[in-house]
Formats: sequence, structure tokens, C-alpha cells
Amino acid sequence: MRQIKKFIITSLVLAGIAIGGIKGFLWYKIKTTADEVIVMLAPQATITYDGVITGLDGTLGISEVRIRPQGFAEEVYIEEISFKLDNLVSLIELEQQAKQQKLPNAIAFNLLGFSMNMQGELAKTLYGGGEGSQFFMNSPASHACGDVGLLGAPELRSMGYSGLLVQDIVVGYRHNEFNRLLDLYMDATVREMETWRFLFQVKATSMDLMPVMAAMQSQQFEKIQITLEDMGYQTKLYEFCRRQEGLSEQDYLVRNTELMKENLGKDFMMAFSDSMYQALNDFYRNGGEMTWEVDPPREVDWGNLMLYKPEDIATILGLSLQVNGKAYEDLAIGFGVDVIEEEQEMAEQPVMPVAPPPVEEESEPEWRVFSLNEIDKHRGRLVKVKTRTGKTRQGQLQQILETGIRLTLQSGANKLTYTIEFNHIEEISAFY
Repeated sequence: MRQIKKFIITSLVLAGIAIGGIKGFLWYKIKTTADEVIVMLAPQATITYDGVITGLDGTLGISEVRIRPQGFAEEVYIEEISFKLDNLVSLIELEQQAKQQKLPNAIAFNLLGFSMNMQGELAKTLYGGGEGSQFFMNSPASHACGDVGLLGAPELRSMGYSGLLVQDIVVGYRHNEFNRLLDLYMDATVREMETWRFLFQVKATSMDLMPVMAAMQSQQFEKIQITLEDMGYQTKLYEFCRRQEGLSEQDYLVRNTELMKENLGKDFMMAFSDSMYQALNDFYRNGGEMTWEVDPPREVDWGNLMLYKPEDIATILGLSLQVNGKAYEDLAIGFGVDVIEEEQEMAEQPVMPVAPPPVEEESEPEWRVFSLNEIDKHRGRLVKVKTRTGKTRQGQLQQILETGIRLTLQSGANKLTYTIEFNHIEEISAFY
């Protein structure tokens, strides 16, 4: 019994010495690398750090980092810059895997506790703006907010926030060998405000470098998930902007929806269904958690999405939307349109354009097929396009773009606009 006890104690001591030796070696490698980088960046910034991280959980990095760009008196402070693998063994195997062009099963890069005085000269230089910086640009689906287009330090102070914002960013991937799926993710947090979580899932049968790179470049995602977790910021922003507009809650909801529709159409040539605008307003008003998920039942041809009906796109994408556990139905999305109401069927008889080009011949107008080389001759005419997916679009040829054409059709009070790429056109004809 005494021999067994002695053996166990000796083994533990040897294991401790081995681990200590490995940690010491890794500590030296990290410190040497960090010092070399600091010397290289010295002409641009003064950089210091207080600690080196070598964890048994596979974490390597530096802590208490201070960066002062040349020409500025203030500093950027970062609690931790590190990367993390599965465990200490993964760290030891990393160099050998690199030689074999293999990737580790999981890795994450951490930038934690990044803070900068948002009212200082450095922030003004980086972000612009007047008093302090204006760094939160309204998104295309953001709030109606009076004359405020960008939010800076004065606006945040009025919502109860200090001029010092602390951010955490984690970017990485993890491989599920059982399901043969690779999860690419990014979590971006502004402490006490909100967290954005992005997840892109692709097929990966192994972690060999070239197949993994090919899978990511193919953009054939098995799943996409985007989650926004509110920590009180959205509700404060909602009330702040409602006061800027000077509207009652009901009137503000109407105004906010109008602005979202206007900005999505103008900036991105997109439109959502009423249900999706309702979900956005519910989240802005109540906070909590909003999750968008794309889980397509089959491969998606992303370049052809704009050719499908808005109500079909949600099915093709396997789209779902939840706000605080509530699922929203009717998730129609339109691409390449200025306005999407309930899509009306094209009239069987062609609708003549308001200002057609002069007719060169006295013959009765009819549909005439032409080649894309002649397309400039038919600008302004009513055209009909048959796509390679079998869909037919009809409208006035309004614009000829570098990669496609833009058609418009006036249907009552609604103006529908379609953008079709040249390589999706099977046949095109004009009515004249």
C-alpha cells in the first residue's frame, strides 16, 4: 500500500513539473512574441501590458494592455487580448497541425474589456462628431429620432450612460465531429447595453485546411442565426427617440414603421412584411431578445433570391423570427423592390409605358424578342423577361446596370421595381 501511495505522489509531482515546464515555455513564447510586436508598432503607438496569460484551459494572451497612439495624450485600455483552444494539449499540438495543414477543432480570439473615453480627442478623430464622438449610426431598421441621425456622448448621457463604454468581442469557430458541422461565430458586447451574436454553420467533414476554406467560400450555409440581446439599451433608446419626435406611443409606432420601410427600400432595395416590422417595434419597445434564423431545407442560390416572390423567399430560406419567445408568421422579404404590398399578378394584356419611345414603324405593336447586345435600343420600352428559373417579369426598362437591368411597373398606387441580372435572363422581348 505504501508503494502505491508513493507511486501516486511521485506521478503527481512529475505531472506538475511537466505542466509547469510547458506553461513556462508558453509564457516565454507569448512574452517574446508580444514584445516583438510592440517594438514593430512603436512608430505608431506606445503599447504596454502587465501580465502574460497561459491557462491550462488552452488560453494564451496578454492582460492589462494600454495603447497610446502617437500624437494623443489619452490611452485605449484592454483587459485581455488572447486566443483559446480546447485545452493545453491542443496548444502543444498546434505547431504540428499547422505543418500538416490541419486546423484545431476549436479556437477563439478574445478582445475583452476594450474601453476608450468616447468624449476624448482620440474618439473624435476615429469617429468624428461634435461634442464627444457620434459612433452609433442608425441602422436601416432603426428608430425615427427627430433630428438625431447619429448617437454620441451627449445622447448617451441623456439615457443614463457614462462617456466610457466597455466592449467585449469574441470571434472563433468550433467543429462538431459527430454532425460534421463547423460553427463560425462572433459575439460583440457593449457592457450594460447589448450583445450581438452571429452564428454561421457550414459542412466540414474534417479540419483539413483546404476543404474548410472551400466550405466557407461556397457560402452554402447549413444555418445562420443572428441574436440581439438587450440589456436595457433598446428600451432607453426607444423612449429617447420617441421624445425627440414628440409623439404619443401609438403615433410613434406608425412613424417608426414608415421610416423603416423608407430606409430599407432606399438604402438596400428591400422590404419586409408587416409582421416583421411589428416584431422589430416590439423588440425596440420592450427589449429582451430577438433572434433571426435561416435554416434552409436545401441549398440556396443566393444570387437568384430576388427572382422569387417575397412570400416564397421565407420558405426557401427556412426563415424564422422570434422576439422574447414569441414566433412571428408571414415573414415575406422582397429584394430589388422599392415597395412591396401584396404582390399583384401581372395583367395578361401589356401596360404601355407612360412615355414610350417613338415607334419607328407604323405596324401594329407586338412582342419582339431581341438579344442583350441590343438592349440599349429598348430603354424606356415595355419589356418582358423570362428567367432561367422559368419566372416571367414584365415592366418598363428603366435602367441598364453594369450587371443587369431594372424594370418598373405601375400597378394602381403601387410602383413595383425588379432588378434582374444578365446571367439570369433566358429570353427578353420588347413591346413595340
